[in-house]
Amino acid sequence: MLEERNESQANSRLTLEPISPDLARRIVARQEQPGDNWHREYPFADELGPLTSLAAAEPTDDPFAMYLVRRADDGCAVGGFGFFGPPDEQTNGSYVALLT
Repeated sequence: MLEERNESQANSRLTLEPISPDLARRIVARQEQPGDNWHREYPFADELGPLTSLAAAEPTDDPFAMYLVRRADDGCAVGGFGFFGPPDEQTNGSYVALLT
């Protein structure tokens, strides 16, 4: 689990970067800024619904939210990853959705 919501997590190939409601609004609107480094096909069509919902939400520190998936070698955002919510007794901590 992420210790802090605003902290990126990485391995040798990918990094996960939390998506704030503000960032979600920019992604949906394709308002890329210097340093965003989004793949030309990002976001994918199936991500627009969850991103739009997140864009309308209040900021949160909940780690069970949405993340940008970036390639570690060049920092390019190539997709997204999101949780439907925290683990519960029925899901045993495995209730996640790979959005792209």
